[in-house]
Amino acid sequence: MAKRTETIRYIHNLTPDEQAALYASLSDALSEYERLDDERKTIAGEMTARLKSLRAEMEHTNRRVRDGYEERLGECSITRDVRAQKVYYHLLETGEMVKERDFEGSDYQLALDDGLYDGDEKQDDDDPQPA
Repeated sequence: MAKRTETIRYIHNLTPDEQAALYASLSDALSEYERLDDERKTIAGEMTARLKSLRAEMEHTNRRVRDGYEERLGECSITRDVRAQKVYYHLLETGEMVKERDFEGSDYQLALDDGLYDGDEKQDDDDPQPA
């Protein structure tokens, strides 16, 4: 008669060699886990920073589109209109007037090289200089 077999669960006491092999396997797995977790954190941090940067860029672009303007830096010539008590800023690149403001305290003190502007044209000193 054939013997009948069955697979069952039972308790096996590990040998010292089996325990040493499991410790080594556990140590390797733990090292790999820590390495991958650190890598994940690094990548997540980089992605978070990139996402924040893109969000800021989108918000800045959206604000420019919504408002219809943006602030820029540009080298300007300065013209003072003493009669109107105004100061005008013109872009050197295009000549476009980009800013106008009222006189402030220091604007009343004209430097020697400042010309007077009457609102229509710049006043030039046609008088000859003494020799």
